[in-house]
Amino acid sequence: MSDHLIKSDFVEASEARWLDAVEKALKGARIDTLTSTEPGGLTRQALYTAQNTAVETPTQAGQFPFTRSARGQNNAHLPWHIAQRVIPGRKGCDNAAILTDLMGGASALTLDLSMAPEPAMIEALMSNVMLDIIALNISSGTEYQAASQILDHIYDAQNISAENRLAYLNADPIGAAARQNLSVTNLDDLTALSRWGADYPQIKLFCADGRVFHDAGASEAQELGCMAANIVAMIRHLSTHNSDTPTEVHFRQMTLGLAADVDFFATIAKFRAARSIWARITEACGSSPVAPSLIADTSERCFATADPWVNILRATVSAVGAALGSCDVLTVAPCTSISDADNALSRRIARNTHIILQEESHFGHVVDPAGGAWYVEQLTTDLTRSGWAFFQSIEAQGGLMQAIASGWLAEQIAQTRNTRSDAIARRKIARIGVTEFPNLEEAPLTPRAPQGSGPLGEQRDVEKFEYLRHHAQPVKPKVFLATLGTQAEFSARANFASNLYAVAGVNSVTGDGGNDLSQIIDAFKASGCKIACICGTDSAYDAQADAVAVALKEAGAVHLTLAGKPREIEPIDDYCFAGCDTFVFATQIHHTLGLEG
Repeated sequence: MSDHLIKSDFVEASEARWLDAVEKALKGARIDTLTSTEPGGLTRQALYTAQNTAVETPTQAGQFPFTRSARGQNNAHLPWHIAQRVIPGRKGCDNAAILTDLMGGASALTLDLSMAPEPAMIEALMSNVMLDIIALNISSGTEYQAASQILDHIYDAQNISAENRLAYLNADPIGAAARQNLSVTNLDDLTALSRWGADYPQIKLFCADGRVFHDAGASEAQELGCMAANIVAMIRHLSTHNSDTPTEVHFRQMTLGLAADVDFFATIAKFRAARSIWARITEACGSSPVAPSLIADTSERCFATADPWVNILRATVSAVGAALGSCDVLTVAPCTSISDADNALSRRIARNTHIILQEESHFGHVVDPAGGAWYVEQLTTDLTRSGWAFFQSIEAQGGLMQAIASGWLAEQIAQTRNTRSDAIARRKIARIGVTEFPNLEEAPLTPRAPQGSGPLGEQRDVEKFEYLRHHAQPVKPKVFLATLGTQAEFSARANFASNLYAVAGVNSVTGDGGNDLSQIIDAFKASGCKIACICGTDSAYDAQADAVAVALKEAGAVHLTLAGKPREIEPIDDYCFAGCDTFVFATQIHHTLGLEG
């Protein structure tokens, strides 16, 4: 029976046969046209094999340099802490919501103490929360000293012993100050914090956080380089001012903070590269091997207030990357996190994203499941090298504090951010619901204030597009699509134009097609639209676009676009085509309609 099921006459799937198939599929185009380079310089090939990759043989998981994982074996029941964000004073983040989260599977709380709330307020927020079995993942910003005092207060209130206080304080004086556009002249507070933490063996004190720089627009390599420079800056200070404490102890008091992004292969590779860079630094500092703890948040840089339900998919893909990259603590942002409030549903979906990955997808049953794939291994190697190179560039500036103070780091990140912004505007990078397939039936959420200020404050990818949508929403402007010929002939460009105008928050009224000029003009007048776009084939444009354009202008069209590459038609005001700058186009439409804020 096995002879019938197992075939032995398959032709060998060689690289030569694959290249031959690619050549046929590309119809003569070169294979290197499939190579892409991301903003920030990460390059991806079409195929990765043992012959065209240059990676070292990875060690076992849990072994130095910890590239594969800091652990040799996962806890299959809780491979990473399921952390739920708590922002005191934010709607939807009260004590009842916290207890619901914990009963629903959360094992940690990401507690925002960046505004230094009163200890009594936090004590009330933590009422009936069993702090002896729940990890606290603190987001303290520049208020890390106050956060340590708040921790003392709430732990003392529940009589939790020093050895049972499980928390990540995540003190990051350099990154926190950079986000707030503040200067840092010294790290003296770290010394006192280190002494305070000596009594609490399960409290991690410091965080070399790359998330601040990610939120400002950094590439994966820049985020890794800033993280590495942060490690070195803190270790230098602690080793100098706490010289009686072994360097290994300082490393054990530290965590790594990284953002998990929608590019989940890059996220997996970034997390693996972060541990490799950490190991290289510990070795250079003369420390015995210390396995790093990796704190991850799903990125809000790619979130949008427009069509916010898509944020669920963005957070899920980001969480997959963090899980496969072997994080230790993961906070999945609710889909409403960039608005002014959360609710029970959005928090539940965020929490259940972890549950599905752990309990249904069994992501925690295998350590480093992506390891060994040539693609992932090469990406890891590339990011390790480029992250280390950016770290060296920061050191050449005099270290992280000097690189921030001089403006050099902000300039480097701005270049990457602008490159990414241009790619999004030209739709080379899609943001579904905003730059691709906008859903104008969904009213945009009210955005919250950005975190931080200045050149290294939080800057989301699609804020400028959301600005247009918010101003168009109350007016609900329309564009008439003057379609030429049959539906089969005009539908491709009509759909493209409809999608593009929707980016500006403009609804489309599609004509019936045909070639009768009077009927097209009558339909335009009946639509009540002020602007119009001609949609058809190139041959239709050759035959009648000039006449249609003149007639539409005479009928009152204040702005006229042609869907397709520019051609010599005098009445046409603008052209929309694949690769055009959608933001510039949409801004011009708003200017014409008087929709500017």
